[in-house]
This record gives sequence, structure tokens and C-alpha cells, in this order.
Amino acid sequence: MRRLVCVPLSTPQVEQLASGCLRNLAGFAATETQMAAFGLDPASADDLEMAEYQAVCIASVVCLLRGDRRIVATALVEVEPGGDEISGGSFGKVVVAELAAEDVVAVFVDEPEALGAAEAASHSVQGLDLSAAWESPPVSSLLAEHGLLWHSLGEIADS
Repeated sequence: MRRLVCVPLSTPQVEQLASGCLRNLAGFAATETQMAAFGLDPASADDLEMAEYQAVCIASVVCLLRGDRRIVATALVEVEPGGDEISGGSFGKVVVAELAAEDVVAVFVDEPEALGAAEAASHSVQGLDLSAAWESPPVSSLLAEHGLLWHSLGEIADS
């Protein structure tokens, strides 16, 4: 079954995706584990929408951990469990075996005014794991104060 997945990407990956596909990527989705961890009800459409937004935010934090700018592709793809259910994690991690350009619904990136705050947050979380980075004050502030802008894949690949 295809589901909406949020995939953290680097600039080179965006360029590669625009002209082909990427394989074996970590992504984040509104899984039952993720929804339970955030106190959301899988039967509620509003909560599902909130869980998908949380997945975008989680993927953006992964970008910060890698020292990259925040680039998150949302795509409708087939997924495999990515370890959350096995490890007891709560972030909805899944594995995307193949991501093609036509699967991408939207790409989210920082607004220009947020780049300094994103860079500072990225520096502050280097060496942390996702859970610690998620809880860090610089990341919390970034997520609260600087949303991501929606673009098509073509717009991002051409910039």
C-alpha cells in the first residue's frame, strides 16, 4: 500500500531525484507508533494530518543532524518498516526502497529568513541522536518560529 512519507534530502539528492530515482532511503510517516508517541488518534482525520505534519518536521530535523539545509520531499510510495517498531522508537521511521520524481507530491525547504536559525540549530545538534535533537531548545525554536515553504520538485532542482 502506498502512503505519504517524508524523506529528508540533500541538495545532491534533489538533483539526482529530478533526473531519475533514489533507492533505500530513510523516511518518516504517520505510523501507529509515531501517532501513539505524540498522543494522536489514528481514527481521527485531524490527528492523521497532524501526524503527517510531525513527520515533515521530524525529517527536517534529520537534515539538521546531517549538517544539511532542511529539504524534505513528501511522496506517495511503498514503504517497509524502518526500525521504529523494532527499537521502540517513536518517530515513524520507514524505509523507502525507491523514490522516483513522479512519486513526489511536494518539497519543503526553509524560507530565506530562516537559513541562519537553521544553520545555528544544525550546529547545536551535531553529535546528538534524533530524540535528543528533537528535544533541543534551538530545534524547538526553529520548528516553532520558521515553517518550511512548499515547492514542486522542479522548482527546487532548478534553484
